[in-house]
This record gives sequence, C-alpha cells and structure tokens, in this order.
Amino acid sequence: MNELRQEEIRNSRLLSTKIIIVALVGGAAITSGIMVVLHLTAFEGKPLAPDLPKIGGSSVLLLVALAAMVVSLSTAVFLPSTLRQQMIGELATYRSPTPESDEAVMLSKWQVIALLRSALLEGSVILCSIFFLVSGEWPIIALGGVLLLVLIATIPSENGLRRWLSMADEELQLKRSGAIE
Repeated sequence: MNELRQEEIRNSRLLSTKIIIVALVGGAAITSGIMVVLHLTAFEGKPLAPDLPKIGGSSVLLLVALAAMVVSLSTAVFLPSTLRQQMIGELATYRSPTPESDEAVMLSKWQVIALLRSALLEGSVILCSIFFLVSGEWPIIALGGVLLLVLIATIPSENGLRRWLSMADEELQLKRSGAIE
C-alpha cells in the first residue's frame, strides 16, 4: 500500500512539473513568434536599432545572445549534478528514518532542478527573441530556436524521473556506507 502511495506522489509531481515546463516552452515559443511577426510586419523587416555597435564584425546583441546561450546550456548541464550532490551530502549526514522520506526529499529536489533548468533556458529564448526584434539579426533568433529545442528536450519523462531517483538513491547508499565521499 505504501509503495502505491509513493507511486501516486511520484506521478503527481511528474505531471505538475511537466505542465509547468510545457507552459514555459509555450510562453517562449509564442513570445518568439510574436517578435518575428512584429519584425516582419509592423517594422517591415527593419531593425528597431539599426546602428548597434559591433565587435569584430558582430553586433553586441549577437555576442550577448551567444554568451547567454553558453551560460544557459552550461548551467542546464552542470546544475543538476551539482544540486544532486549537495542533496546527497545533506541526506547522508542526516539519516532519514525511512526510505520513503529520502525519496520525498529527492523528488522535491528533482522538481526544483527541473524547473530551474527550464526557467533559465526559457529566459534565454525570450532574451534572444527581444534581441532579434531590436537588431533584426536572424542568427539571434536562430540561437533562440536552438535553445527552445533544448528546452523542449528538458520536458521530463517517467523513465527519466525513475532513473534520476534510482541514481540518487544508489549514490546516497554508497555515501552512507562510506564507499564514496
């Protein structure tokens, strides 16, 4: 009975996380679409700021968009493992009375990680779409498109959640046994 309840909690948390991330994807896609339509129609394909400073032949906004992309992607890759390691260290120090309470903490941390990663990517997509509207530079909206695809790829699955929880639990047991530091 307890395992059934854990499964219900897992599925509920997964569904709510998926809904939020899909909303982030939708918001970023709609915002980008609006910016492209505005650029092509209301501004007749002309940039709002045609005389932007250039560095090495590239506009400052393109370089900032590239930097935002690098930071977002780096964070999306490294943040999850860093936060998982922090969580495992905390759980190993404070022994939980039951495996269910360990899983509850892990599930909460998984959701925070998934939402943080997605929010960072969404922010960069929107930043790229605004920079595109201002500069009219198509490479900037292309960077936003790449980030949007990465954001779509972060929509969690049941198998992904199970793998993450299993890996975290395995690491926690190794840490508690002293096999890893």
